[in-house]
Amino acid sequence: MSGIVRYNRTRTSGLIKGVAGVPAVSGDKSPATAGDMWYNSSSNTLRCYIPITAWSAGGALGTARNDCMGFGTSGAAGVAGGNHPALGTTEEYNGSSWSAGGDTNTDAHGYASAGLLTAGIKACGYTTSTVAGAETYDGSSWTAIPDCTSARYEPGGLGTATAFAVVAGDPGSNTVSDTTFIYNGTAWSTGGTLNTPGHYVNCTGTTTAGLRIGGLNPIGTTSDVIEEYNGTDWTTVTSYPTTITHRACAGLQTDTLVAAGKTNNATSAVTDDCYSYDGTNWTQTTDYPHKSFLGGMSKNDATASSDTIHFGGNNNTASPQVIVALTFEWLDTVANRTISTE
Repeated sequence: MSGIVRYNRTRTSGLIKGVAGVPAVSGDKSPATAGDMWYNSSSNTLRCYIPITAWSAGGALGTARNDCMGFGTSGAAGVAGGNHPALGTTEEYNGSSWSAGGDTNTDAHGYASAGLLTAGIKACGYTTSTVAGAETYDGSSWTAIPDCTSARYEPGGLGTATAFAVVAGDPGSNTVSDTTFIYNGTAWSTGGTLNTPGHYVNCTGTTTAGLRIGGLNPIGTTSDVIEEYNGTDWTTVTSYPTTITHRACAGLQTDTLVAAGKTNNATSAVTDDCYSYDGTNWTQTTDYPHKSFLGGMSKNDATASSDTIHFGGNNNTASPQVIVALTFEWLDTVANRTISTE
């Protein structure tokens, strides 16, 4: 019969004892991959692992903005600045809507950021020139901290407000950098050197388990380079499936989501592709709702890629292209589904 799958079962006292060709597990199978099926001998049920990924529309930003990095979680996110000329406003997301937060001390776009809504950090970027200014956010106001060791435009950022890294970027001379600068909550120091310099790199994770994604190297040329950081050294690992720049990312070194971006900077080829990374391999997942670049995502050092939102950016599907205020929440749930309880 079309659409119906039947299973051979054996019974003991009216309960399922086993299912032909399906392994028996005392509980739920772990780890499991999509489509795995098993007999849960504890609950006497036939179970299947079905991952669910999707983008869901959230509340719109108060101000459309691009080139704006995010921090926090899907239910408590922050974004500051962005656009050109640079904005000085901050917005906070509560899981359904955005509201105004405290203004920045250094109005910038193309900066590095990380942390939580109540303990955020941003550094560097571009105002009317490339800057090194840095500041932290407590959930209501920004406080200036010591400038980054060197000015950078479009560096990557990862970590927390007290263990933060600014990675690569353009020092202001239309070149690419391979330097990592580390902030420990008090002062800046120099960290490990990238194997491949970059501009418009994106980073996520922590200062001891970080990830660098793509970017431009040299200026104008899109890269597929991926590097992992262990707190001392950067190591080149599995390349991104395409060359990529101007994208957004969130998550951990072993659980990262990358959304949209440009696959070719020279031709302005924009994509809606999204990929996840498990620390070894890249897997294509649900497309972003439209072709977009220079959007932001909430990210922090502690939560997986499932706890994030994507906001703003350039909607390349629209004609003419526009900067948007759209927000989309990433739904990434894994459900062990009961198929039969006979």
